[in-house]
Amino acid sequence: MKKKISILISIFLVLSLMAACGNGGDSGDEGNAGGGEQTLVVHHWGDPLTFNPDTTGDDYNYVPAQNIFNRMVKLNFDAQIVPDLAQSWDVSEDGKTITFHLVEGAVWHDGEPFTSADVEYTFETLAQDESLVAHGFFTEITDVECPDDNTAVFKLSTPNTALIGYMGWYGSFVMPKHLFDNGQPWADNPASLEPIGTGPFMFEKFEAGSAIELVKNPDYWGGEPGVDRLVFKIIPDESTAAQALKTGEIDFMEITPYNEVPSLESEGFQSTLQTFPSPMYLVFNFRDGYETPLAVRQALALCVDREDINNKVFGGSRLPE
Repeated sequence: MKKKISILISIFLVLSLMAACGNGGDSGDEGNAGGGEQTLVVHHWGDPLTFNPDTTGDDYNYVPAQNIFNRMVKLNFDAQIVPDLAQSWDVSEDGKTITFHLVEGAVWHDGEPFTSADVEYTFETLAQDESLVAHGFFTEITDVECPDDNTAVFKLSTPNTALIGYMGWYGSFVMPKHLFDNGQPWADNPASLEPIGTGPFMFEKFEAGSAIELVKNPDYWGGEPGVDRLVFKIIPDESTAAQALKTGEIDFMEITPYNEVPSLESEGFQSTLQTFPSPMYLVFNFRDGYETPLAVRQALALCVDREDINNKVFGGSRLPE
């Protein structure tokens, strides 16, 4: 069966493929040889700094973490907020109380049940610990109440319309209270070395400079994944990774040198181009008593040659009209 390989794709689509319950069986002759086990081998850029995705903004851990852990909400391909561990939520009229209704039957990879106590512990820690990467997003949280195992009620000091969106971004994964609530900082906690989540894949092993290996979680509350093993093959150089794609060493890569796309497509590989939100931006001074003049902001906007940047960085690639 012909493989379908995406080579120009956003991180959100990568994550969807990891957790898909569908066509993972087409990938990886290596994985298919041993009694029908299905393995998906994905290009990865480098060694993670940590396996706790809430401690620091680590791009090398972000994609594996999306498959090991869950958040309250997540972002789909179009950067829209969709449910994750929170199936639904209600916001009070004054905007200072958000009630989340959680999934039922979710368990941690070690077999312990997931409950609202995990949500309470995670977000009260995020709100209080200034060392955590997403701390600044959640400082309005004054309390999290747990009327039952499947309900978490967030109390805010002031309304924050961005709070739910921040829950789907960096550093907001829900952590297991029974493993982390031992008085040790998350960065130094032994539980951060071998991650235990509620996600579709479970951590198996990590070899520095080689690979991160995950195995499917057959008890995943969202449905059993379609592949048995998920391997993040660490190849820092993109040109080398593109050759690994051609030789079958890997099945999928998120970004490849753009000048190689026509060659890969001519060999039968499928490419997909999709945009995703970027946290990189220019910030102007709007502090009290000073404001960057409008003319300066307009001049900078006009001076940015978007066409030239697209041609040099992205090879002129464009989304289909």
